This record gives sequence, structure tokens and C-alpha cells, in this order.
Amino acid sequence: NHEHLDRLMCMGIGLAVSAASLVRMVCLWWMLDRRMPNIDSRGIVSSALLTLLAAIPAAAAAWVLAHLLTVPGANALYRLLPGTAGCLAFAVVFLASAYFLKHKELAFLLRAVRRRTG
Repeated sequence: NHEHLDRLMCMGIGLAVSAASLVRMVCLWWMLDRRMPNIDSRGIVSSALLTLLAAIPAAAAAWVLAHLLTVPGANALYRLLPGTAGCLAFAVVFLASAYFLKHKELAFLLRAVRRRTG
């Protein structure tokens, strides 16, 4: 099925970009650690793990919603809907998950937004 192959190719591209970003992050971390040996590695790793934990249910929600809204052979508007809804679902579930996990960076971000919006 040609549509199935297109989906696999898109997933493969996303996986390749993610893997390349991970390698780049590890290399940059190694270089930073060599130049700044007293960096708070434990705090950074903790924050990264909380971000990952918040991203897992968000990705699942986005995938499920996008999958449910996908209509084969749909016009341009209906092809746009699954991705848009998936992005919104990801954002809402990620923020909610991060809030319930008491993610410190999210609290910092929320305080900054509240200051700017009054």
C-alpha cells in the first residue's frame, strides 16, 4: 500500500532527525562538561527526564487523535486537520503532564507569561 509506505518514510525521517539531535546533544554535553566541570548535571538530567515523561503521554495523545481524524482521500482541509489537532493535543497534554509532574522549568515559564500578560 503506497499510503502505508509514505507514513513509514515520514516516521523514518522523524526518527533520523531525532537520533541526529540526540548525538549532537551528547557531543555538546561532553564538550560543555569538559569546559565547566562544576555544572549541575543532576539537575539538568532530572529536568530532561521530566520532560521525557511529560512528552510520552503527549505524543500518544497526538498520535491517537491524528490517527482518528485521518480520512483517506480527503481534501486539503481535512488533510490539515489531523496534524493540527495532533499538535494541539500534544501541547495541552504535555503542559498538563509537566504541571502534574511539578516540572520546575514549566513553573518558571508560566511565571514569565503571567508577568508579560499582566
